[in-house]
Amino acid sequence: MKEGTKGRLRLTSTFLPSHYLVPQWLPSFKQKHPQVEVDIRTGNSQKSIERLLRCEADLAIITNEVWNDLPIQRIHLMDFRFWFIVPPTHPFAGREISLEELVQEPFLLREPGSSTREKLFSLCREHQVQPPQIGLQYHGLFESIQSVRAGYGTMLAPELAVRELISRGEVGQVTVPGIDIKRPLYLCLRMDASRQRPVVARFVETVLDFSPPRLYPL
Repeated sequence: MKEGTKGRLRLTSTFLPSHYLVPQWLPSFKQKHPQVEVDIRTGNSQKSIERLLRCEADLAIITNEVWNDLPIQRIHLMDFRFWFIVPPTHPFAGREISLEELVQEPFLLREPGSSTREKLFSLCREHQVQPPQIGLQYHGLFESIQSVRAGYGTMLAPELAVRELISRGEVGQVTVPGIDIKRPLYLCLRMDASRQRPVVARFVETVLDFSPPRLYPL
């Protein structure tokens, strides 16, 4: 346990890294440290931060911009682009559309507490347009993308999750002039990181040593 090769590791993660990155990191970690027990919980940014601060998790993998002086040590891992998507047969698919026109469409929104939801509303405030009407509200990323794929709604989605679907023509991308969305991904520890258990340090090393993420289709 002093060497970090045995013990329990508790992770909390937002949906994007939980679906596409953590499953790549953990096999590498477990191959090196097979005796470490790993527990993973997935939630939105707000819930993941709360779990970390309540000591229900040892570390968190979070996409988020607003931190409000929280006692959290952050390690920037990478940035993700986010794109607007619509069903493949939608008249906006493959076109350049103004944000004001796009938000007239029914949107698939994440639940309150989601940083992606807040990012969309922030864009609307910045460009002085009304926020979109809620067509459907999901507590998850994968479900929202599948509804667009099935033919309903518009959403703001991470490139990592939808690039393959766009290339196969299963969803359509909409370009909005003047908007290029990049969002940061952080590995987060509580400020008492100096007292973190060695097993946490071993996982951090695995993440920082890992190669850039590969894309996996839904």
